[in-house]
Formats: sequence, structure tokens, C-alpha cells
Amino acid sequence: MTTMSEREIFNIIFLPGFSTAAQVSNISGRGVGMDVVKTNIEKIGGSVELNSKLGQGTSIRLKIPLTLAIVPAMIVASQTERYAIPQVKLVELVRIDGSTPENKIELLQGKPVYRLRGNLLPLVGLKDVLGFQQDQPNQTSNQEVFNIVVLKAERQMFGLIVDEIQDTADIVVKPLSSFLKSLSVYSGATVLGDGSVALILDVLGIAQRMHLTGESSEQIKKENQSEIVVREENTQEFLLFKLNSKSKHAVPLDLVHRLEEFKRADIEFSGDQPVMRYCGAILPIISLNEFLKYPKNSSVEESEFMSVIVTQKGNRYFGIEVNEILDVLRTEAELDEQLCDRKGILGGLIANEEVIIAVNSIEILDQVTKKLSNGEETKSKDISQDLSTQRGLHKILYAEDNAFFRKHITGILQKAGYSVTTAFNGSEALSKLEEAPQETYSMVLSDIEMPRMNGLELATNIRKEAKWKDLPLIALTTLSQDAHVEKGKQAGFNSYLEKLNPEILLQTLDQIVAKRAA
Repeated sequence: MTTMSEREIFNIIFLPGFSTAAQVSNISGRGVGMDVVKTNIEKIGGSVELNSKLGQGTSIRLKIPLTLAIVPAMIVASQTERYAIPQVKLVELVRIDGSTPENKIELLQGKPVYRLRGNLLPLVGLKDVLGFQQDQPNQTSNQEVFNIVVLKAERQMFGLIVDEIQDTADIVVKPLSSFLKSLSVYSGATVLGDGSVALILDVLGIAQRMHLTGESSEQIKKENQSEIVVREENTQEFLLFKLNSKSKHAVPLDLVHRLEEFKRADIEFSGDQPVMRYCGAILPIISLNEFLKYPKNSSVEESEFMSVIVTQKGNRYFGIEVNEILDVLRTEAELDEQLCDRKGILGGLIANEEVIIAVNSIEILDQVTKKLSNGEETKSKDISQDLSTQRGLHKILYAEDNAFFRKHITGILQKAGYSVTTAFNGSEALSKLEEAPQETYSMVLSDIEMPRMNGLELATNIRKEAKWKDLPLIALTTLSQDAHVEKGKQAGFNSYLEKLNPEILLQTLDQIVAKRAA
């Protein structure tokens, strides 16, 4: 019992025959056990998760598909057989070809792992799981091509190596015959469109069979945590893409909602504005080439499909059309804001020995929103000399885990005359607030989604203290839907603003400064 993890101990309750009764009689201890509950939930493609804290309580989380009869699945192949993986367990697809020194499989305690955006991902081969052959990859096979399906079993992510990734399909789940139910790596079967039968893989069963919750998993977690401590405060992530320009372009990954590929033939128009019917609503399509006034490219405009970055502003989604989506870039490079020769450009950074142009999607959406609403551009009021002087008397505590936003917003505030202290997360911000004299900070600026302690938790903790009940709290985030705003206000935030809108940010801060001066 001492060698078992907390989660493994909790899972004992789901074993057949488990009972909390002190004695087993004809009545007590003879009812339907939790193993039956777990088996039936997993049979329909769901999962059950139990967490408990001594003295605090127990929570049981059930995840059940909205449509029980039909399940979206990814079809993969190994040897000559095809298998279905429920998409609810699918995180992403990765292809390793050994083209670069970083794009390779490594070994940790003799087990294969892959560095996925800086985190170690444990790998297992589907052939090995099914007992076809023992051909796990190793460090010497850098030039081989591997198709990896990144899966999530409860809270553990791992990569499943398959021969081929074929297609997606909506499958009808059929229960396994009684003599196959003991095979934990399968959760059912389905009949594919061509009439052939494909077994449905049980992601949790594969993880348990390959011991991905044991020592190797704990070692990988420790390795990942140690790497995160080193890089978390300086790295930033961007989505790379191509435009009608010699330079590659990028947008902060936090501002990306989804990536889509649309048929140009499906584009409709609302006046002069191209739109798509998307998720039951109208999605305005913005050509980034046109907005940035880049030269036209007939081959791109005449192509059958268009690549679109779906992003969000408030409660509305917008599609930004680009030539080609390339990759996710994680870099520690500093953004050079001198390279802003037109609206919609944040600046440039040097990564992978080339110049990448960073795009300000928030500014682009602001311009498009004004155009769609026929609104006039709001002009900022002139700041009086007295108010400009007052800025220098105020110190802001700014909590933000994303290095790009932290540096960019801090630069804007300091350029405006404010003094700024930064924190990587809510926990660090709360510590700095507690350690400083009470009147040190005039206001707190915070992101919402942060590790260790998020913005909502930070605001709640601040409002618990009577000495900070009047301290202005401002949320600066990409989560700007009405529901998010309401949660922010309930937690204690006075204002809830979108990132990368410096004009509104400075106006809000100046209003606080003017109110205090009065």
C-alpha cells in the first residue's frame, strides 16, 4: 500500500468485491459495487474519476458522451488491421521524421519519450500493446518516420505509435462478445463504412496495461517540472503561418481558439464582408493579406481550400485567413517593437535564425468590428499634464504567466509613466503584495489563466483581507465572454479588460488615478 500512488488507492473502490461494510452478511456488503458503475460508464465511452481530501470531502466526476449511440473516432492502422480511437481521448497528432536534432525520440530509464513543446511525452507502440512484435523506437532510429497519436487517460498524457493515421469517422459502438471482455485494451467494436470490423481501443486500459502511471510516469513528471521551472518565466508561444510576404508571421498562441480549413466555394457575403456559417453562427472572415496590404497571390486566391485561424473577441468569433499554417513556435526571443511599420503588427523577433513578424490580432479585430458596426474610431482623450505627472506616483502589481504579454504590457505601462512590478502567477503576486508595505501598490493587474494560483483565486484571496477591500483589481485576459466577466466580477475584479488593447487599458488606469487624486 505504501508504494501505491494516491490515485491508485482511490481506484481500489472500483475493484470487484470491494465493500466498506465491517462485516458481510446476507444484506450488507452484497449490493452492486462501484466496479459495475465504472464498467457501464466506460462501455458507453465515458469515464469516472474520484478525488478525496481528508477532512474536506470527496468528489466524483462522471464524463459521459452527449450522443451515446454514435461516437466520433480516429481510425488508425497497425500491421494490416484498423482500430478506432474515441476522439474524446484524442489530444493531437504528431509526426516524427528525424529531420532535425530536436525532432527525435529519446530514452528515459530505458523507455521511449518525445519532447513535445518542451514537455516529455511517454511513448508506447500499438504493436507492442497488442503483442504483434517488440519494436519500440530508440535513439538510433532518428531517421525513421513515426506517427504518434497523443492521448489522455484521466490526467496522464501519452503517445501511441501507429503505422498509419487514416481518417476520422462517426462510429456506432457495439459491445464486445463475452469471451473478449477480459481484454482491457478494447472497449468495443464497430463496423466501418466498407463493411469491415474495427476494434475500439480503450485508452485508459492501454495506459494501465503499459504501466504509464508507475515510476516512469512519475520520473517524467519530475523532469517536466524541473524544465518548467527553468523556462516558464521567459518563454512565449506563437502560432506560425505564411502570408504573401518573404517573412513568416506569427500570432500569440493564447489568442488562437481553433484552426480550421474551409472550402472557398462555401464562402458567403454579408454586404462586402466574407462570412461562413460556423457552429450555428455567422463567422466573419478577415483576409490578413488584405488588412496588412500585402501584394496579391493568384495561386493562393484560386486554391480550393483556405486556412483560417479562429479567434475570439467578446462573445463573437472571427476567422483570420492566412496562406498556410506552419507550426507552434516556443521561443525566449525578445519582441522588437520598433518593427511596426503598419497597423496590425506588434513587432518582430528572431527565432530559428530568421525574423518572425508578430501580428496583433486584437487590433485587427477592433478595426473590423468598427467597420462592421459602422462605428467611428474612438479617439483617446488628451491626458493633462497633471494626470501625466500623477501616473509616476502609482505602482502597479501585474500577474501574468505568458512571457510575451508580461513584457509587452509592462512596456506599455512603463512608457506611459507607471511603475510596474511583475509576478509569474497569482501565488507569487499574493506573496509580493503581502510582503510589501500596505500602500506600496495602487492597483493590481492580473491574467485569469495562470498556474499554481489563477486570477480568480488571486482576487478572492485579496478580497478576504479588509486592508485590501478598496484596492483596485483589473483583469486583463483573453477570456472575455459574458460568463467569464461575471465570474471575474464575483471574484472581486473592478474591471475586466481584453489583452492587447492598450488604449482602453490606459484609460481605465487613468480613471482610477484621477479618482484617487480627486
